[in-house]
Amino acid sequence: MAQPSVVFQLARFGDILQTGRLMASLPPGAVLVVDRDLAELARLAYPQAQVLELPVHGKRPGAWSLVRRAVATMQSLDPAEVYLLNYSGLSAALAAAFAAERLRGYGGVGGSLRVPPWFSLLIRWSQERRSAGLNLVDAWGLLAREPAAPATVHPPAQPRGRTLGVVLAGQHPRRSLPASVLAAWIGAALSRLGGADVVLLGAPGQERLAAELMAALPAALGRSTRNLVGQTGWRQLWATVAECGLVLSPDTGVAHMAARLGVPVLGAYLASAWVHETGPYGEGHVVLQSVLPCAPCLETAACPTPGACLAPLAQRETIRWIARGEGALPAGVVALQSGMDALGVCYQPVAGEDPTAAGRQAFRAQVAAVWGLGAPGSGGHAWMTEKDWMLPGVVGGLYD
Repeated sequence: MAQPSVVFQLARFGDILQTGRLMASLPPGAVLVVDRDLAELARLAYPQAQVLELPVHGKRPGAWSLVRRAVATMQSLDPAEVYLLNYSGLSAALAAAFAAERLRGYGGVGGSLRVPPWFSLLIRWSQERRSAGLNLVDAWGLLAREPAAPATVHPPAQPRGRTLGVVLAGQHPRRSLPASVLAAWIGAALSRLGGADVVLLGAPGQERLAAELMAALPAALGRSTRNLVGQTGWRQLWATVAECGLVLSPDTGVAHMAARLGVPVLGAYLASAWVHETGPYGEGHVVLQSVLPCAPCLETAACPTPGACLAPLAQRETIRWIARGEGALPAGVVALQSGMDALGVCYQPVAGEDPTAAGRQAFRAQVAAVWGLGAPGSGGHAWMTEKDWMLPGVVGGLYD
């Protein structure tokens, strides 16, 4: 029996789906280890993988006994390589269960996690997010020994039906559109789609937001809108999204689910959400990104100008552009469409001004050069240090 690759993805909804390029890069028989509550989702997204469960989130009686038994099962598989993708105490404990030479991603040293060179670079780039830009799908996918071609990870975006799926909100209110603005976006998106049914999608606890949105919609549209907020399990949510012609969403797990299914996404990205890091993966998605000088911010920090990044997304010119796909956008917002380059997914402006486009292009060219995927671009970035290149096998995610 061949030794499988084991991937530990112990984060949340969206992260499961953003592991797609790494999973597509691994030999048949790969094992994906996820939180127990996300196991059904993982099986829907990766039907060819063996999905194992751990009690990661929330308090469960006997959790550590369950973890020990699960780890024993994985050790018995004698994995060829183990990908630890999350920085946590549990990951440190898991690292100790496997031989160090088989660990890719985070590793273990004396009970502590070792940050590998590739992840160290990612952390360093996060200090200049505006001019950097590498999608998380690619950041994890490039850990593989032979990364899958970017265009093979998700199907190109094509409408699967005539339903407009509307995701109410993300985890942080600053990253989401309020009901009045979202209602205007829905009307414009319906014009873009050529008239369609509307279905509201959201997690339990968002019922109040759904009621606010229903009250903000025109009466006739409100009566014909299906409200599934808090009512769908993973399988029903998957089937519902698969039938949509367009999914309107902030940066959420549902948006990544739509991308996984090849359903077009119309994204609203503001505050700390940055499309160049977590935009929907695949060709043909469109995101309106707030590009004020303070974007992207830290959601853990207080906003000094509340509502500033929302304002351009709410203006009449933006709503008109959503409906028609043409015309000028107000200052502070840019419309970007996803495509592919040698490195992975990239977003190019189709309306409005992207003030950081030139720097990002140079950044991506240099990162691609690190991986042997092209020649360095002009412009330069000061993110490489001597220790990154003076020893063999320390960049490009290589450990051999």
